[in-house]
Amino acid sequence: MNIIQIHDHAVIKGKQEFPSISLALHVAQSPETILYLQTEDREKWKEALNTTYPVCLDASIVMKNLFDASFVEELIGSSISVSFPLGSHQAFQKLVSTMSEWSKQGVLRVRRKEKERKQPLHELLVSDLFNLSLAVGEMDRLCIRHSSIQDTEHVIVMIRFKNEAMGHYEFTISREAKPQLYAEWSGREGVVEYNSEDATPFTIEGDVTTSLSSPVAIAPVPFTDTHLKTLRSVHQLFDTSFNLVNGVK
Repeated sequence: MNIIQIHDHAVIKGKQEFPSISLALHVAQSPETILYLQTEDREKWKEALNTTYPVCLDASIVMKNLFDASFVEELIGSSISVSFPLGSHQAFQKLVSTMSEWSKQGVLRVRRKEKERKQPLHELLVSDLFNLSLAVGEMDRLCIRHSSIQDTEHVIVMIRFKNEAMGHYEFTISREAKPQLYAEWSGREGVVEYNSEDATPFTIEGDVTTSLSSPVAIAPVPFTDTHLKTLRSVHQLFDTSFNLVNGVK
């Protein structure tokens, strides 16, 4: 798949930079192309939507404008999809796919490590929790702990879902960290897990083993009213569950 990134002042395909979307598309000349919006510029949106190619918006833009009525109305009224970081990881996609066939009585564990963050930590965490909610169900309660020591930030979130499932989510950001995703679901039907740090294949205990390739760059998801309500609900629950004095901004 060809991904053309559209920023405020640049259009990028691979290592090439173009002055316009049309020129980048002319060079790409491939039906397997997606236009990836990483800008709030509505004119860039219109230009992208005027093409015949699918258009996807980076989740960080949605998080930044989540309670902007005009922004949300335009997004939902368009054919633009949204790509969330956690939801774009191939391992998490496979995990969710397997979970969809199982009962939601169990425990979800997700641990992420990154070298840096490109958006406020608060928005990044809510974005990930939104994906967990889509996978398991509506969240009822969060217990959040945050620490920041020198160049390392660490967040732990304990989750109780309304269907009585439980969740344990950790996010570490450190210059010394190796990007990693660990995801596990323990339920009545068995245990599903993936650990990218150990290069462990995706496994279903007692069943089959399937190797996974590297994470995909983006995973477009149509953004509906239901998604909006879920995302806002998670955002509000996060705000009420966490004391900003602890340092998340």
